[in-house]
Amino acid sequence: TTILKELYQKNGISHILAISGLHISMLCMGLFRVLRRIGVSIKLSTSITILFLSFYVCYTGGSTSSLRAGVMCIVLLGAKLLRRNYDLLSALALASILVTAIRPTELTSAGFLLSFGAVVGVVIAKGIEERILQKRKESNSIWWSPLLFSGMIQLVTTPISLWFYYELSPYSILLNVIILPLVAFILGGGIVSILLGLFVPSLAKLSVGGTYFLLSFYEWIGEQVQKLPYSFVLVGRPSLLQVVLYYGVLLLVVGSVFLLDKEKKEKLKEMSFFLFKVIAYL
Repeated sequence: TTILKELYQKNGISHILAISGLHISMLCMGLFRVLRRIGVSIKLSTSITILFLSFYVCYTGGSTSSLRAGVMCIVLLGAKLLRRNYDLLSALALASILVTAIRPTELTSAGFLLSFGAVVGVVIAKGIEERILQKRKESNSIWWSPLLFSGMIQLVTTPISLWFYYELSPYSILLNVIILPLVAFILGGGIVSILLGLFVPSLAKLSVGGTYFLLSFYEWIGEQVQKLPYSFVLVGRPSLLQVVLYYGVLLLVVGSVFLLDKEKKEKLKEMSFFLFKVIAYL
């Protein structure tokens, strides 16, 4: 319904309602692993998965996020087939080239920028996780990791969201940490319900009931978040200068994590803080 869609949008979780790259990646890699588990050769498994992927992307309308995920999945499958390492950034770059070659106008669209920006956030978070959390072998990294990924995606995509939609959901980072791990169960439950419905409709009702419970939980927690102060803030569109400075600060901070020694990091943090104050002033 329109009310439910608006609730999801205000909480910053409307992406789970769309045929997104996350859904396609989970479906295709799940199919590939099942085929390999039952003894199908890697070549045939790859071919079947790519065929299913192509059909699914076309059937669901070929949105920007689904095309991006489709290309990246094909690159991943090709890497497995050729026994090569999969590079996420290279796959993302190839997907962006192909998508913009097919649809040049998508380069400035919200869907394109949010979809690719989210993956950039994942790449950064993955690098930070490998360099900091795993090296330190912290016992609580299982809690920090989802927060890191959700937070980094939010940091990268926030200026894009503000540019196109003028609104901010302050609690969306924590909310995504809660709901994203459950997406796999919803998607899996839907697939199981479809398969059971073909043969044992009574069991399909039980599976659908579990999926319905999770979706009802999404709605309930969304309503609770909306009761909190400043759950939805209309801030307007930022200026182009603010966006450029914001990404400049983000780049400096990320660069300090990956590249620099301790002394240079401190200087870079001071510079980043100064630029952040400039952005706030503007």
